[in-house]
Amino acid sequence: MQATYAGKEGRRAFVAQMLGGMCEVQWENCTGMAQDVHEWWARGTGGAIVPGDKAARQGQRFVAVCRRCHGELDLDLPRARNEGWVR
Repeated sequence: MQATYAGKEGRRAFVAQMLGGMCEVQWENCTGMAQDVHEWWARGTGGAIVPGDKAARQGQRFVAVCRRCHGELDLDLPRARNEGWVR
């Protein structure tokens, strides 16, 4: 698991590249600045956590989100699915 997170192609490096911009979801009460990376295909169901072959096979998508919108995506799954933020 450490190999998945460490190194120039690991999760930490990938997240660092994605953050720093604006939240892509921008639901009500959005704080604006992206602080998290949301996976369209959830990790808990086997979703890839970095771009690569597995992510490509799954059609995985990664979205830069603020912490508030990230929480809302988990709390309002019907809306998140309807808007295409989760699988």
